[in-house]
Amino acid sequence: MLFDNPWNCDCQLKWLADYFDSSRTRALRAKCAGPGNKAGTLLQNLNKSDLKCSRYEEHSVSTCDVKCPRGCSCDARSGGVRCIGQNWSSVNFPFPSFMTSLDLSNNKLRELPKSLSRYALKELILINNQLELSVDMFKEFKMLEILKLDGNNIESLPQFAFSGLTNLKELSLRNNEISCIANDTFTPFDMHKLSRLDLYENNLQEIGDGTLQQLSTLEYFNILNNPVNCNCLFQSTAKYMQSMQKQIAFSSPKCNEPQYLEGFYILDIPLSDLKCAPGETDHVKCQTGSKCPRKCHCNEKTKIVDCSNLQLTTIELEMIPTETKELLLKNNQIESLPELHRFKELELLDLSSNRIRGISPNTFSLPKLKFLMLAGNRIGCLIENSFAGLPNLNMLTLNENRIKKIPESAFPAQVLNSIDRISLSDNELDCDCKLEWLARWIQQEHTETGEAECASPSKLKGLTLLDRQIPAIMRQNCDAAKNDDQCNVCASNPCKNDGKCLNSSSSPFSFQCICPKGFKGNTCEQQAIADPCADSPCFNGICRSGLSDDEPQKYWCDCLTGFGGEHCEEKIDLCAAKSCPADSIGCVDSINAPQCICPEGKLLSLDGCKHEDMCISRKPCKNDGRCIPSLGGYECECPRGWTGKDCDRPQSPCQSADGSPCFNGGVCQVTHSAPLFVCNCPSNFTGQYCELERRYEVYMNDGAQQIQRDERCRNGHSFDKKTDSCRCSNGFSGTQCESIQTISLSEKRSYAKIILPSPSSSSTSVIKTRSSINITLSIRPERKNGIVMYLGDGVKNDFVAVEVISGMVRVRHADIALVIQKSVELDVEHRLEVVINRTALKVKLNEVVVSATKSSATQIIDLLYAKNLFIGGLDSDLFAKARASGHITIESGSFSGCVGKIKVNDKAMFFVGAENLKNVALGCTFRPSCINGASCEHGTCISSKSSRSCKCQTGWTGPLCSVKRVKTECEANCVNGKCITIRGEETCQCSNGYSGKECTIRDPCAGIDCGHGRCQIGRRNKPVCRCQRNYSGDRCELRENNCKLRKHFGSYTYSESNSKYCKIEGIERNWCEGRRIKHSRKQLCHAGYECVEQSEDRLLTLSCNDGSTITKPVPFVKSCSCRRATRQSSFFLS
Repeated sequence: MLFDNPWNCDCQLKWLADYFDSSRTRALRAKCAGPGNKAGTLLQNLNKSDLKCSRYEEHSVSTCDVKCPRGCSCDARSGGVRCIGQNWSSVNFPFPSFMTSLDLSNNKLRELPKSLSRYALKELILINNQLELSVDMFKEFKMLEILKLDGNNIESLPQFAFSGLTNLKELSLRNNEISCIANDTFTPFDMHKLSRLDLYENNLQEIGDGTLQQLSTLEYFNILNNPVNCNCLFQSTAKYMQSMQKQIAFSSPKCNEPQYLEGFYILDIPLSDLKCAPGETDHVKCQTGSKCPRKCHCNEKTKIVDCSNLQLTTIELEMIPTETKELLLKNNQIESLPELHRFKELELLDLSSNRIRGISPNTFSLPKLKFLMLAGNRIGCLIENSFAGLPNLNMLTLNENRIKKIPESAFPAQVLNSIDRISLSDNELDCDCKLEWLARWIQQEHTETGEAECASPSKLKGLTLLDRQIPAIMRQNCDAAKNDDQCNVCASNPCKNDGKCLNSSSSPFSFQCICPKGFKGNTCEQQAIADPCADSPCFNGICRSGLSDDEPQKYWCDCLTGFGGEHCEEKIDLCAAKSCPADSIGCVDSINAPQCICPEGKLLSLDGCKHEDMCISRKPCKNDGRCIPSLGGYECECPRGWTGKDCDRPQSPCQSADGSPCFNGGVCQVTHSAPLFVCNCPSNFTGQYCELERRYEVYMNDGAQQIQRDERCRNGHSFDKKTDSCRCSNGFSGTQCESIQTISLSEKRSYAKIILPSPSSSSTSVIKTRSSINITLSIRPERKNGIVMYLGDGVKNDFVAVEVISGMVRVRHADIALVIQKSVELDVEHRLEVVINRTALKVKLNEVVVSATKSSATQIIDLLYAKNLFIGGLDSDLFAKARASGHITIESGSFSGCVGKIKVNDKAMFFVGAENLKNVALGCTFRPSCINGASCEHGTCISSKSSRSCKCQTGWTGPLCSVKRVKTECEANCVNGKCITIRGEETCQCSNGYSGKECTIRDPCAGIDCGHGRCQIGRRNKPVCRCQRNYSGDRCELRENNCKLRKHFGSYTYSESNSKYCKIEGIERNWCEGRRIKHSRKQLCHAGYECVEQSEDRLLTLSCNDGSTITKPVPFVKSCSCRRATRQSSFFLS
């Protein structure tokens, strides 16, 4: 029974519409009471799309929502809930439904509350608890983006501890006791968005092989302050880190073990130095316990691993048992193949229906593989040795691909001899002379089913490779100029929207798109959305964006009252719909609504303009009191020093209703000139109201104080005998601190008046022809409403008025009203510039610029001849005129805060004369006030919900950062570095080029210029230059021309006797190109250098002709470089 209730049918009732849709329940008589357009509608007739909220109501809290838990702070707009330091050991109560961020730091939680999984959490902070991680602990937190588990004394990371976190971007595990990360801790299924991983200050010694490679989106990885063991088990991780230095920030981690590498940077160590002591590999601590990849099905008895139909993009090789016999990966989205050498027992590999483009050399070195299925891919690129290392292959399926050419070199002879069946149907075979070998082989061995057909040339189209006439016709079709390089993926122009395609150097069939501005994605297919409000499209309103995820470029203009149009460019005549009394003289726009104007001396009421305005007819308020009219009366707002109904009775300004105007213990004394009082300040304070603190620096000379007050300094400042000058406080300048640059306003009737210089007769002609005026000033507002500046007489149309209204700066001139769309931040300095010429108005606030064109060109002579520039407010007479003329829209209140640094046409203006200053304090700082009105001297003010404090710069301390801090022992001795605290102890962290406990030992590499390379510490602690590719020499100063490494795959033969020889196929047999050049006029290297091979021996197993095998060291050429030649070997080639 839901009827007879005032249902508010907005977005909060979408759940009810879902319930009606999913069940047969009906609410026959229940009707909406609101909002207005839905009143009277039956609940059961509403669709979910009908239930909407305004842009403000969507963030509001439902009246039925759970209250904020006791001891917590909740923010409905941001979705944040903070329950810090409650000593909770469990959480068994509900949280508000709006919660998207939860901070449970500094509690005693041992396990994750299961009830949290029902909230749409994006951020979860569990710092300093007692959590123990378990498998699938975060499985239900699929929306989580930030997870912080610092300081939980976590010792190990269980297998799949972070499964389910498919949206996680940041994971912090700082200050725990983690000793190793196995390669089954993070899986690419779950962690494909992780960009930041922080393991600072743990007990980390090992990282499992392939762990980091799984995190393809990683941008930041921190393992500083960990005892990393840089042995052979760490070599794979170190190699990956060194190769990814440009893509990932690694925070310069160092080795802790072995002793000969202690303190060396991991990113700089030669990989060959990462070695294991005898027996060290038998004590691996970081091995995975996984026997099956995530989401796959594994049968230990049959040795079958089935990962089919899982939409995989990568293969988790580390999680596949090495003894696997059958690996099924069909119907996935795999684009490239990893090296599969480790699976020596594999007999069947099914990669059908994926997205593989080509096959790199020696991808399959699987001695027992019999069945290889590659049908239904996108293979178009086959190159030399693509199918090397498959001596027992019986069946190969390549049907339904994009193959045009198959080079004979793709199949070593041993592989061709072992294949019994090959499937090549549904390809794009180009039957020219280069494919003749394939047709002859198929016809001789009868390995193809007869379904492979030629797609070109036209005279062979449709014929199968088993056709006997095919080989002869192929031999006659050879076009040397024909470009059939299928491995050049860029030839098909895969990059959209004018993106530039680059072939990958690491893979012959992959590419990278360089996208133009405005586009992104792997093929530049996505449009990069810019902020639609960045160009300030709304003239007299605020730009609103983000209305729809489907159309992120859409925006709308939220217009100020009195403006309309798509961009708030149209001035709406609000008075057109306003009916004013017959005895009124007209209608003018107000800030919120049209306002009827009565003749002078009359007040508007429901009866019309019949009531007398006593403020005008009688002018009752004396002594510059402000008159506020009312029907049948008036009220006078008296300035300091006056009281009574008409402000006609003197009152001591030191004893007014507002109390004494003097702060900080200042004694108020009555005077006979404005402002009718003076504050006698204590010795450590100054300013008109004693609001400025003096901070004397005391220097002793023969027992006398060197800094003291002196009559030579104005405005209460002190004379410094040490510098022989006046020490001016904030807001004052000049040799005697006589120039007042800034003022502080805080009262309702505050203002300052600057007398602008009158143009001389000699410059009158120039002034009359001048076409622009420029006014700049700085403000630090403390409230969101107030008059900033006014220049004009209150009547004429040539005026300029600057106001802060509801936190936004509004500028009026002539018929233009401009609004800076960005709300001004309180207690922060803002620089404002107003430029006016005959045809336009331009306003700049900090970096935001808005402008508008006048409806008709006007002279600005009245502005140039104006005498008074009012700052922060207006006197009562001018305020009344400007308000009546519509120049000023704010109803009352002066500006509150600091104003100054004023320039008019690039000429600095100062505040002069007490008669021009009304209830203002002289001198103020644009640094925000922090504690009791005082600013941080050498630091930054940090605000929290309950208090403010100063965060001091290095070397300063005290509440206001005004006390010079005494150096600690570390700071005094840390000569070439900075002191940091590690586990409660100060340690000297050295700058580049220095080392040692106190950073006094100079780095051997300091000052060494390695040109095209970088310096590293070699053996015996001597510096060595490691050169970039194609450079050599002692300082990498020589560019190598002909001395280059050429990679080659071939065979190696070893003769043990005249009758016995042993051989191995398909291995690297690299060589230096320069050493093969015999009769050339070019030098191999520069004079005095020769091309030298750098090689290493590798133990390989060779197969002998008598059926036996032997293990021999085989030399491998790693690199070529120019080295200084000995006298015997120095030569030039001719």
